[in-house]
Amino acid sequence: MNKKVKWYYHRNGWNTCLKTQEFLVNNKIEVDETVLSSKQKIQWESAEEILKEIKQIYSARGKKVSHLKIDAIKKQKTEIEKLILGPKGNIRAPSIIRGETLVVGFHEDTYNLIFKNWLIFRLLTFQKVKKISEKTLFRIKKMFDRTFCLKKIQRFPIKIHE
Repeated sequence: MNKKVKWYYHRNGWNTCLKTQEFLVNNKIEVDETVLSSKQKIQWESAEEILKEIKQIYSARGKKVSHLKIDAIKKQKTEIEKLILGPKGNIRAPSIIRGETLVVGFHEDTYNLIFKNWLIFRLLTFQKVKKISEKTLFRIKKMFDRTFCLKKIQRFPIKIHE
């Protein structure tokens, strides 16, 4: 599967940007264009140009993730501004564009969703969780062979009926 990010906007040393970079490296995701927020501030006027290709936005603030499907940028301007702009009127970092999706902020489950790690996403979204067997954990490890996956699964153990 081709795992690629068209555009990545980040701020050096920022905690969520470091988590995003770690996620991209751990999942071997290529980045076509990287923009440093210290070099280029992107305000609403420039953001409108970027948003022409975008069909949906995921915006993470802490543990809360908002999702918006974009029909018309001008009609939804205030909603979009609330999701993507910070207090100074610039686009929040980290921001990535994958296909027709813009993700603002860092939320690992959302990243798993947009990069099609469906099994991991489904395992993490179970509400009633109790235990995961060693056999199942081994299968998942064998399939994905990623350390972030195992850490996340151990935090949210699930019961799988075999």
